[in-house]
Amino acid sequence: MDRTTLSIGVVVKPHGFKGLLKIRPYRETSDVLQEGRSIWLVLDGQWTKHQLRSVRRDRQWFLVEIDGCVTRQAAESWRGAKVAIPRENLPALQADEVYLADCIGLDAVTLAGRPLGRIEGLVETGGHDLFEIQDGQEELLVPACAPFLVDVTDDTVVLDKVEDLPRHKKPRKKR
Repeated sequence: MDRTTLSIGVVVKPHGFKGLLKIRPYRETSDVLQEGRSIWLVLDGQWTKHQLRSVRRDRQWFLVEIDGCVTRQAAESWRGAKVAIPRENLPALQADEVYLADCIGLDAVTLAGRPLGRIEGLVETGGHDLFEIQDGQEELLVPACAPFLVDVTDDTVVLDKVEDLPRHKKPRKKR
């Protein structure tokens, strides 16, 4: 994804016979998909912009109709596509807020400035999301909330109270 969009979910499968897409949002409480707005579907590195013709919730899923997708076969072709929305469609952030997805790719350091590694992803736990931090040899999972998350700058995430968190050896790649 780029900095003008935010990835908010993935197309899981078609729904019904009229081209609806079943989307699993990364956050179950998300309400950012709205009729009339645009989304980007990203599949195999190709970005395609679509208008949302209809949007409804079905438990934790979104069922959406997009322009140009009117058959089950057409919807099937989007299986596995990442769903991104333009940032201008996101709710405004307060001065002390950040979208956690924006932390992916940033360096993580302790409050004392000691490097911890790079934030490679987020793990949703049902409670607090966890930063997945890799330093090349070990993985560290850190809650993405206070008191662990202290500050986020343009290129760094400052964390505290990580000394006692378990580290896991990164599995070796099979040859």
